[in-house]
Amino acid sequence: MILLPHWLTQKFDLANCRCSVLLLVLHFVSVSQQQQFT
Repeated sequence: MILLPHWLTQKFDLANCRCSVLLLVLHFVSVSQQQQFT
């Protein structure tokens, strides 16, 4: 395992948080659209 600088790992964690939030938002949008169509 490659050891990364602390600030670099923090940046990766921040990017992961943003990606997960985006996925959650997209999921809720798709669910609400499906509810509207039915």
